[in-house]
Amino acid sequence: MTETPEGTGEPVPPSPSTVSGSGLVAGGDVRLVGTYVAGRDLIIHQHPQQPVAAPSGIHMLPAHVIDFAGRDDDIRQALSWFEAGSGSRQAVPVLAIAGKAGVGKTTLAVHLGHELADRYPDGQLYVNLRGVEAERLDPAEVLSGFLRAFGVAGAAIPQELEERASLYRQFLYDRRMLVLLDNAASEAQVRPLLPGSPGCAVIVTSRPLLTALPGARLLTLDVMPPAQSIDLLAKILGESRVAGGESAAAEIAELCGHLPLALRIAAARLAARPRWPLTHLATRLRDEGTRIAELRAGDLEVRAAFALSYEGLAEADRQAFRRLGLIRASDFAAWVAAAVLDTDVPTAEEALERLVDAQLLESDGFDATGQPRYRFHDLLRSFARERMRAEEEPAELGAASGRFLGAYLALSKRGLYLLAPNSKRDPLASRATQWPPPGLDIDELMRPTPFSWFLVETQGIVAAVTQAYEAGLWDMTWELADPLHFHCRVFALWKPWTTTHELAVEAARRADNPRGEAFILRNLGNAYRDAGLPAKAVACYEASLDLGRRLDSRLIQAAALNGAGEVTLDRGRLVTARSYLEQAQAAWTDAEDWTGVAYGHTHLAVVYADQRLLDQAEEHAAESLRMQTQFRDRSGEAYARMTLGRIARLRDRPADAVAAYERCLEIYAEIGERLGAADARVSMAQAHRDQGRHEEAARRLDEAITTYLDFGGGRRRAIAFTVLAALDRDEGRLQAAAERLAEAIAVLRGADDILNEARAQLELARVRHAAGDAGAQEAVAAAISGFEQAGSPEVDEARALAERV
Repeated sequence: MTETPEGTGEPVPPSPSTVSGSGLVAGGDVRLVGTYVAGRDLIIHQHPQQPVAAPSGIHMLPAHVIDFAGRDDDIRQALSWFEAGSGSRQAVPVLAIAGKAGVGKTTLAVHLGHELADRYPDGQLYVNLRGVEAERLDPAEVLSGFLRAFGVAGAAIPQELEERASLYRQFLYDRRMLVLLDNAASEAQVRPLLPGSPGCAVIVTSRPLLTALPGARLLTLDVMPPAQSIDLLAKILGESRVAGGESAAAEIAELCGHLPLALRIAAARLAARPRWPLTHLATRLRDEGTRIAELRAGDLEVRAAFALSYEGLAEADRQAFRRLGLIRASDFAAWVAAAVLDTDVPTAEEALERLVDAQLLESDGFDATGQPRYRFHDLLRSFARERMRAEEEPAELGAASGRFLGAYLALSKRGLYLLAPNSKRDPLASRATQWPPPGLDIDELMRPTPFSWFLVETQGIVAAVTQAYEAGLWDMTWELADPLHFHCRVFALWKPWTTTHELAVEAARRADNPRGEAFILRNLGNAYRDAGLPAKAVACYEASLDLGRRLDSRLIQAAALNGAGEVTLDRGRLVTARSYLEQAQAAWTDAEDWTGVAYGHTHLAVVYADQRLLDQAEEHAAESLRMQTQFRDRSGEAYARMTLGRIARLRDRPADAVAAYERCLEIYAEIGERLGAADARVSMAQAHRDQGRHEEAARRLDEAITTYLDFGGGRRRAIAFTVLAALDRDEGRLQAAAERLAEAIAVLRGADDILNEARAQLELARVRHAAGDAGAQEAVAAAISGFEQAGSPEVDEARALAERV
């Protein structure tokens, strides 16, 4: 081993008695610093005598934020990790906190540093590594600063990174110090700065998650929960100011995306303007186009925080970030990004993952089709659109928009075909571009069922319809809306259904496409019908039927006649409904639309069952079941089985009815159709009551009514109440039964459902008769009148009761 006095070039023999384990050697007028380098001798650097700061005198942590709020769970978890790690004799506890710009990583890390100060009494080191800036700190430069803090003069600091790291670890040896490395770029920037002695601990913050950091506990910091967001505003503004405007505070928090930096800026703006009501700032923040600009106060700016991450990207990734701002859905799959970026899906997914690593995009797990999902934070989406408007050419954006709208159209049309492969459309001269997603197996994407894909993508398609409409892409608008009708009907998604189709009707008219208009009107009629708006539904069907006749299209006529028959059946007009549905069945057959024929068989079976033509009803339901099973249409199969169960019950075979309904429930569970399952439970309850199994009947009704409340199904709930009232009457709860029936009758009358209202009136007459109430005569008279208007043979049962009351 040799010693080389700095500047002499002559070796100096070391003195074993003066070389200490810390690397500091006292020697007259000089101080010798030893640097141990793996595979090399101990090199002793000599520089003029200077005092060396005691480690306990190093306290570099920034000041604690006085209005710190929230993060209780994160703090508790982090402290528990340090508690567990502090007992280790082998490893240095390392906590790596990651998260997007403005999420409060540094604030949390500093808070934790102050909380942990007593556990690390020898001091705290802190550095901002400037990881997202163009000139991030070199680890060697950071080590130089740390060594100077320990009193090492510049001339004695080794030149090589490894030598500096070795000397740094010697200073930390056998000491209890906390090292806070803020805003790291990567694991490579951090590794040389890690202590080697287990008495120390490290907190690292970064935007990307430092998964390759040895032994680190990883904490990904998300935006604040709504309640904590409001707490933060209150801490900065004062409880009294927020207490006077809770709803406005909640809106501000929502518009800030619950991002702590944005919340602090919003609060700072309000604090500087004490005369502003909170509602005024909320109004200013509502405009997405100017929201980013509004979130600026002093040297705090959301845009600047995001820009650092953005500028650190390669140009291709910056372009991807900008163009993804075109997507309005809250989350999206990689195939959507592939369309926007005009590339294949694997390449698009790689770009998305790089944006996730840069904390400019969020990974949102996997959807029901097995595809990874991605989402923007609201403010980052606004920033992406701001950059898009500033840096992209309109022609390029128009092309990208056309590609991803076309991708939605291509996939949704394929999905509709897979759901109903035996249905037809008139040949439509589509003016909408369909973008084929490169390398994407659409049929594979639609597994296990196209229903899954549609449910995952409903929000995206709805947003695409609105976007196409606003861009004046009229054919694209109505064609995008059309495929939504099938699954929206099955899953009772009335709002997205009506919203898109109201735009689509206008778009088809503007496109001068009467065939498109006719189909959309039929779909919209179905939406209004299922949403409990029969008058609007009838108007749509009549307009669609008129267009079908003008165009001489049997297919359009079939669809409109079928819709008119369904809504008339809902209203209890059996004779008129039967006429519509028989005409529709003939038209479906002429058009060779076998899906329409299959459903038409079930519709007719329902009418015939209501008219007590049970042989005809069973024949049509059985044929529908055969066809739906062949087509593998699970929803259609369940509908046919429901009707067969009803026929079995009317034939006084309640056990067969229950078996049919049990099979329906299995199917509905497979495809996730909750509303159909609720209908099956009501029918099953009737069959259980026929068997005297009242407890089981009541359980099924309770389950159904809970579902109806979720969907707002007032008419269906009223029908369930009628059955529940019959159970109440059976068990002597006559007052409860009468109250339920009064509510049911009011709802059914409002829905113009004369047949089910008559059934409720008949049950009310039975209840009042059992109670010895003279009002039974009034109720039975109303029932008779309703059954007569409906054309229902149930009038005979009402007349028989009338003779007894």
